[in-house]
Amino acid sequence: MENDGRSTQKNLYEVLGVEATATPQEIRKAYHKLALRLHPDKNKDDEEAKEKFQQLQKVISILGDDEKRAVYDQTGSVDDADLSGDVVDNLRDFFKAMYKTVTEEDIEEFEANYRGSESEKKDLFELYNKFKGKMSRLFCSMLCSNPKLDSHRFKDIIDEAIAAGEVKSMKAYKKWAKQISEIEPPTNPTKIRRKASKSAEKDLYAAISQRRDERKDKFDTMFSSLVSKYGENADSEPNEEEFEAARKKVESRRSSKKPKSNKSRINKHESLKKVSNRNRTMGWDLFLWIVSFFISLALVASVFYQVICLTDLEADYLNPFETSSRINRLVLPEFILQGSLCILFLLTWHWVFFLVALPVTCYHAMLYNERRHLIDVTEVFRGISFEKKFRFTKLGFYIFLFIMVVFRLTLSAVYSFTEDDDLLHLF
Repeated sequence: MENDGRSTQKNLYEVLGVEATATPQEIRKAYHKLALRLHPDKNKDDEEAKEKFQQLQKVISILGDDEKRAVYDQTGSVDDADLSGDVVDNLRDFFKAMYKTVTEEDIEEFEANYRGSESEKKDLFELYNKFKGKMSRLFCSMLCSNPKLDSHRFKDIIDEAIAAGEVKSMKAYKKWAKQISEIEPPTNPTKIRRKASKSAEKDLYAAISQRRDERKDKFDTMFSSLVSKYGENADSEPNEEEFEAARKKVESRRSSKKPKSNKSRINKHESLKKVSNRNRTMGWDLFLWIVSFFISLALVASVFYQVICLTDLEADYLNPFETSSRINRLVLPEFILQGSLCILFLLTWHWVFFLVALPVTCYHAMLYNERRHLIDVTEVFRGISFEKKFRFTKLGFYIFLFIMVVFRLTLSAVYSFTEDDDLLHLF
């Protein structure tokens, strides 16, 4: 292992022990194995361990980045100055300089050179043997081919090859060839191609014009029907008898509407006031559970992140100092959020939730009072098993509390829309 970490003396792929065609997952896996073996904490007697580990970081910084790896594969350079700056930033320009832009004229030129060439004939025979004479599948894979234009031409080529013994006659091909023989061949395939491309715009314009004319005819027809139905008597006025009948009808409708009594108006006002008070109360209750939902979610995320940090420390992906600092930054905010949630349940008289959250709040207060709430960086490896079990237990508790809050939030939301308070007495 003398040169395992020296990227300037070896091919970078040889340093990691992988092939040049290795996938990013294989490169990452090989790096983790070497990082665990070359870590300075595990090689305290080796004076060059730190240098080897730094060189290994340089290797993964190149092969772990797709753009830097592409430049390295092209140039073979491992110098940091060559793998940063304008070379990486302008990687798109670098590849544009290597490969010119393909235009429509290039495609047409390639098609003109390809059709009728030996390369086309070779591809035709390979696909014929590959698909066992099934020409419908052959046309799906054949370059610059069109069943309507090239079927007769391909049939002549394959028939000549069968006669010369270059390919074998197959049952699927015979059936297809019989159908093609009954169809007249196109007079000039290239002319048909050009005519089709030129007429595409004309066909589109004709379709748009036809649809516009159809809409105009429909509108004129509808307008004419409205005029014929309502326009005949537009200028005529009602006679005296019709006017008197209409007046009596309006007066009878007004007299049929009796004025409401004062008592009914008072009852209606009281009922509206009760509904307003109830809606205001339920609005605050819904807001409470929305706040509780986000606090519970934050608690679950905080403890889950702490578990991930401890797992990375156990796998030697993080050093003890970094792990301890990350976890200790979240401990006090977690304690404050959990205590605030418990007090919120107490002030709003939600006794079940208060009693569920109270033991954890008391335990947090005890840890803080005894100054045992933070992780000691010098003792983290000794107590990592206890810390993981402790946080897994809290994670389960917070998930259970989160489910209860979601259930209660759902009940409040349903009540606010259905105005059925019987649901709230279920929980």
